[in-house]
Amino acid sequence: MTKTIFLPQCLHELGNRDNNEDNIFPALGQASVQSRLFMVCDGVGGAAKGEVASQLTIDGFNRYFTQNPTAISDEMYLQNALDYVQDTFDEYISQHPDAKNMGCTLTLLHLHEAGATVAHAGDSRVYHLRNGRIRWQTEDHKMVSEMVKAGVLTPEQAIGHPQMNVISRAIQGKKTKIIKADVKQISNLEANDYFFLCTDGILENLADELLEDIIKNAESDEEKMELIRQLCQGRTQDNFSAYLIHIKEGTHYKTAVAEETEEDVIELELNDVTAEKAVPFVLSPPASFPKAYAFPKKQALPANNQTNSVALKTRIPIWIAALLVVLGGLIGWFTYKKFIAKEETHLPYFTPGQTLKK
Repeated sequence: MTKTIFLPQCLHELGNRDNNEDNIFPALGQASVQSRLFMVCDGVGGAAKGEVASQLTIDGFNRYFTQNPTAISDEMYLQNALDYVQDTFDEYISQHPDAKNMGCTLTLLHLHEAGATVAHAGDSRVYHLRNGRIRWQTEDHKMVSEMVKAGVLTPEQAIGHPQMNVISRAIQGKKTKIIKADVKQISNLEANDYFFLCTDGILENLADELLEDIIKNAESDEEKMELIRQLCQGRTQDNFSAYLIHIKEGTHYKTAVAEETEEDVIELELNDVTAEKAVPFVLSPPASFPKAYAFPKKQALPANNQTNSVALKTRIPIWIAALLVVLGGLIGWFTYKKFIAKEETHLPYFTPGQTLKK
């Protein structure tokens, strides 16, 4: 079944820079409810043509998807597309040697008949939100993030670290560095789910909890993106770009593609080492959760049941006798086990593979 979406909303802003190295697909004003492929990229390199890198990335993936149509994109398909894009980098660099240090981050969302496929490289992000909460997000490919994960740095030490803005993965061409994108397939899509793709210029002013508040409370998708634009305008030091895709009709496919990880369990990646304070994620009980059950009060025994009460009293001695028999058996069993355990302490110890010599 083909997914239906509301009209996508986007940002592609210069920010506090002289040139815009970000790029988005579809281009500004070109997205429609029929769009199924979305990309937000951040060129790396400045004078070394970062804007060229982001344009090559956008054009390369779009061309590959157009020339190789697929009903469902999987990890192999996305890696083949990435290889194709890296080849275009090599071709461009061979003709423009001064661009050898250029690179580009990647966030890609492809909606298809089995759900959605996300591909990601670098520190631009993709969020999947449901009911105003982040259900899943990509993990930044940054030097300090990997150092925190390896235990070399604490999250607090990572803040303001000299390598804070150094990314550990970007599209650069095979002759420079062959990379693989992180690919996730999502089969569980519901109506009113959101995908939010953004560059790190957005993240300078938009914390995760603030994104949740905007998605949850703003009345329209246009208003949501306008609030995000106002947060970043005049405050971010970088270009800032984003795409907001609102799912109109979703389908949860019970038989998921092989590459999919379980989406029924919330996966919240705590990878934002720039946050000053981690915000706890609380899973509230469902509204249908039953209230505490009140047990009925005991009532007095009716007068006409006194005979039954007498009969009950006559059986008590029999129950006591039976209980004593059981206790006696248990005491005997524990005594026997204690004796056996004491004997076993004198047995020799043998390592695995050792043979017993007589």
